[in-house]
Amino acid sequence: MTSDALSNRYTGEAARLRCHARCAGQELVAQANQKRTDALAEAQGKAHDRLDQAHQKAALLLGQSLGNACFLIGGKLILTDARGKATITLNAPSAANLAVDAGAQRLYWAETVEPPLREEGGESTVALMTDLMAGGSRKQLATIKVPSSAESIYGATVAVDPGADLLFLALPWGAVRHSSLAKIRLTKIFEVPPSLSEGGPWTLALDPVHRKIYWADSTTLGVACYDGSGVQTLAPSLPGKISMAVDGDSGFLYWNDGQAIWQAGLDGGSPRELYTGKPAGLFRDPDSRLLYWCANGKLTRAVAEAEGLKQTVFAAPKGTVRDLAVTGRSDVAAQRLHRVRAAWQKAQVDAARTVDQAHQDATQNRQQARQDLASAEQQYSQKIGKAQADAAARRQAAQDLLAPARVTAGQTIQDAKTRAETRRRQASIDAEAIKEQAQVDADATLRSAQEKLADARLRQQRS
Repeated sequence: MTSDALSNRYTGEAARLRCHARCAGQELVAQANQKRTDALAEAQGKAHDRLDQAHQKAALLLGQSLGNACFLIGGKLILTDARGKATITLNAPSAANLAVDAGAQRLYWAETVEPPLREEGGESTVALMTDLMAGGSRKQLATIKVPSSAESIYGATVAVDPGADLLFLALPWGAVRHSSLAKIRLTKIFEVPPSLSEGGPWTLALDPVHRKIYWADSTTLGVACYDGSGVQTLAPSLPGKISMAVDGDSGFLYWNDGQAIWQAGLDGGSPRELYTGKPAGLFRDPDSRLLYWCANGKLTRAVAEAEGLKQTVFAAPKGTVRDLAVTGRSDVAAQRLHRVRAAWQKAQVDAARTVDQAHQDATQNRQQARQDLASAEQQYSQKIGKAQADAAARRQAAQDLLAPARVTAGQTIQDAKTRAETRRRQASIDAEAIKEQAQVDADATLRSAQEKLADARLRQQRS
């Protein structure tokens, strides 16, 4: 094998080792990244599960601090204590729903105080009403004239956001107004777009997190901003909505269609049934985040995020429930809320620790992978260096062996040339000598022949 062939062989081996080292390093880095991704995903999943479990337990714990409940049944507001015993009954003719300010323990609703005049141009009067959850403070806040042609059997609907100091009122023909809770002065902010149903929206619900107003009738779900901008229809083909609630934190919308409790995204997408059994009314407690409704004559509550996790609270007052609202006892709720927050914070700390540990493990794995890669590169670099050194040594040895052979071959060739030249010259001399001798012999033969010819001619003449 020539030196060039040896050089090419070991150069190719070095390139192969270098490629192998690079591929091994890339594989180690990929494995480390995959381990890091898997560890983070597992940690986030465990953290999410812990937070969900803590929230569900805390929600049921806080729900035990139920103070008062109010039921809208047959044009009357029936207030009960925590055991379901009726304490106060108020008249609320044509009231469509209830709105509650839990902090102030106050209810709001709208009712028709003057019957509609059905003749052309007739009007009826809708009054905005309020009372304490404990009763004894019934008060009329404002009145609005409603054209008789627009009067709805469902009446006007009310929703409040105490944190934003806002009250919203949807009138039967689709006009939505708002006002400060501190000083009632109703101002029109937008008109609900026409839908297939008559009489305007059936129900209102607020999303304080995103400052959105949701309204719904038997066929249409719509949304707008608190200031009346961004009015749009979200889902025109969802099941009918009689009562509705929004959880902006979790990003879900809930409603009762008279047959089941439904859940969907805030855009109305991916609707699904949560609970069946012909429920009546629907209320979401913002503190415990529990859903309340009536089913089979009993007040029921449930953790919305955990299907099947529900409880019966007490037997509801007799009659068909149109809507309901509940509040917690302030003293017990404060203690429960403190424990809930402590449990929630502990879950968050545990989750953060889990995520931090996953980050640390991923960092260690990444560092180990880098060390392994550096070690592999060093090992393969040493192997490549040794292979290159061996190739160079063998190439030099081959060259060292080849040099004397070249010298010997050159001397042999030169000697052969010299001998050939000597032989050629000797052959030339010998040939020249042979040629001269042949010429001499030829001349002698010629002379002998000439002499014999002359003798023959002489004898002939003599004879």
